[in-house]
Amino acid sequence: MTADIVNLRRFRKAKARAEKDATAAANRVRFGRSKAERLEQDAERGLADRRLDGARRAPEGSSPARAPEGSSPARAAGVPAAVPPPAGADDGGEGER
Repeated sequence: MTADIVNLRRFRKAKARAEKDATAAANRVRFGRSKAERLEQDAERGLADRRLDGARRAPEGSSPARAPEGSSPARAAGVPAAVPPPAGADDGGEGER
């Protein structure tokens, strides 16, 4: 009767790999949400926040909130303001003669 020869280095590496796999499985259970699930939940949370802010009422006795001078929703969105043409500029069309 002869004993099987075991390479201890391979045995240690296999044992360490099994421990890492077990730790990874436990972490997947604890923290496991895919990126798509996280992004979807973040989008839903943002939508709910915007709906809540849009339904917010002003306190009684106060005037509705106004945007500061020089700002507009278009500017906040990064849309450039319309620039009037310079004085005396030709509009290119058939105007007064």
